[in-house]
Amino acid sequence: MQKGVRFIKYVKVSIIYILIFLLFSGCSRNSSPEVPPAPEGPSTGIVNESLTFRAITTDSDGDNISYQFDWDDGNWSSWSDYIISGDTLLANHSYADTGMFEVRVKAKDEKGAESIWSGIHPVEITEIGDTANSPPLRPPTPLGPDSGYTDSSYSLTAWTTDPEGDIISYQFDWGDGNLSGWSNYVQSGDSVTLSHTYEDIGTYSVKVRAKDEKGAESLFSPGHLFIVTEDYPSRVVAIVPVGTCPQGLVSLPNGDYVYVANRKSDNVSIIRTSDNTVVKTVPTGDWPCGMASLPDGEYVYVAHHTSNDVYVIRTSDNKVVDIIQLGDGPNGVVSLPSGEYLYAANSFSHNVSVIRTADNIVVDIIPVGNNPRGITVLPDGEYVYVGNGEGNVPVIRTFDNTVVDNIYVGYWPHNLVSLPNGDYVYVSEEYFGNVHIIRTSDNTVVRTIPVGDDSKGIAVLPSGKYVYVANRYSNNISVIRTSDDTVVDNIPVGSGPIYITTLPNGKYVYVSNAYSDNVYVIGY
Repeated sequence: MQKGVRFIKYVKVSIIYILIFLLFSGCSRNSSPEVPPAPEGPSTGIVNESLTFRAITTDSDGDNISYQFDWDDGNWSSWSDYIISGDTLLANHSYADTGMFEVRVKAKDEKGAESIWSGIHPVEITEIGDTANSPPLRPPTPLGPDSGYTDSSYSLTAWTTDPEGDIISYQFDWGDGNLSGWSNYVQSGDSVTLSHTYEDIGTYSVKVRAKDEKGAESLFSPGHLFIVTEDYPSRVVAIVPVGTCPQGLVSLPNGDYVYVANRKSDNVSIIRTSDNTVVKTVPTGDWPCGMASLPDGEYVYVAHHTSNDVYVIRTSDNKVVDIIQLGDGPNGVVSLPSGEYLYAANSFSHNVSVIRTADNIVVDIIPVGNNPRGITVLPDGEYVYVGNGEGNVPVIRTFDNTVVDNIYVGYWPHNLVSLPNGDYVYVSEEYFGNVHIIRTSDNTVVRTIPVGDDSKGIAVLPSGKYVYVANRYSNNISVIRTSDDTVVDNIPVGSGPIYITTLPNGKYVYVSNAYSDNVYVIGY
C-alpha cells in the first residue's frame, strides 16, 4: 500500500517537473531565420573570376544573422560575420572549372538556429572570351523619404554592383508615368541620388534599375512607396491670446513678427513668430482695424475706424511716430509694392485716401462708391481693387488715381486679395459666404465659390497655390486650391474668425478670432 502511495506521489512530482520544463522551454524557444530567397548575382562568369552574390533574409526574433553559401563546386563558404536582420550580405567566389553551378544560401541566427537552404541561383562558368557581359545586380529598394507634398522636389538614392566591376548608370521610375534620364556613370557600388517633383496627390511606387557601361541593364528594384499629399498649412499649431476683439493682422516682410489690431482694446499686439509670444502691446486710436506694412518693413500703418485716422508705428522700437487724419471710417489699407504710397478705404465718406509715405501726407482722395471696406493691389502696383457696399469692385489706376472700371460681384464684397502673379483677384462676399474670382486681364468675374457662413478676411500663400478665407459664423477657414478653384479643406479655428495673414515663407497662416480674443496659428 505504501509503495503504491509513493509511486503515485512520484508520478505527480514528475508531471509537475515536466510541465515546468515545457512552460519554460516554450517561453524561451528561439525561431530560426526565415528561409532566404535565392541568392542574387551574375548568371554568367569566367574561370577564376571573382563573382559577387547577394543574400538577405530576416529573423522573427530580431536576432543578428550569419550566412553560408553552397557554391555547388564542392565548396561551401565559411559562416559570415553576423549582420543585422534584414541587411544585405555580399559574398565573393571564383570557380576553377567551367560548367553550370547552382548557388544557394542558408542563414543562422546568433543563438545557433539555422534556416533550410534557399532556392538556387544558376551561374554558367566558361573559359575566357566565351562569356557575355553580365548586367549589374538588381538594385535594392531606393532610399528616401516616405511622404511629401505636391509641387515640391524630393530626392531618392540608389546603388548596386556590377559583376565585372563596370561603371554603372541609374534610371528611376517615379511611379507617376515618368522616368528619369539615365544618371552619370559611377563606380560599381557607389550610390546615385536623383530628385523628382510630383504634381498630383497619391501613393507612388518608386523603382530604379542599373545599366553598365557596355549597355547591359538590370531588372527594376522593388518599389519604395512614396505618399504625396496637398502642400499647404492645414492644422492649428498654436493659439496666441491677444487683446479684445482682434481684427486686422499684418506680417512684417521678414516674417519675424505679426501685428494684430485689437478693436475693443484700442491697441496693437505684436506676436514674435519664432515662439508665438506677444512681446509688446502698443496703444493706438479708437477701433483699430485694417493694417499694412511697408515693403521694407520699417513701418506699420494702423487704420482706426472710429477716430478716422492712421497711426504709423516704427517697427525698430514699436513707437507711434505719426498720426494721419483720413476720411470717415477708414477700414482696409494697402501699400503699393514700391512703398511710395498707401491706399486707405474710408467706409463712411465713400472714398479712398492716398497717403504719400515719404512725409505721411494725404495727396489724393478718390470717390469709389458706397461703404468701401477691403482693398488690394496688383503685384505690379498699376491697379488697386476696392470692395464697396454697393456690390461693386472699383478699379483704381494708380498712375493717375482714376477709377477705370467698376465690377459687379455680389451683395457686399468685404475683402480682396490678388494672386502673386496678378492674374486674378479673389473677393470675399460678406453675409452670403461666397468668394468671387475676377480675371484681371478683362476685369470679368469668371467664377463664384461657396465657402463658409459670413466670409470676411482673405489671404493667399506666397506660392499662389492656395487662398484662405475666414468664415466668421462658421468658425472655420476655407482653403481654396487655385489651380481648379476647389475648396479642399475647412479648418476649425476659434470663435468669429475675421482676418487672415500669411508669413512670407508660406509655412504659417495667422487668423484673428474676434469673439475668442486670440489668434490661431495654422501650420503643418
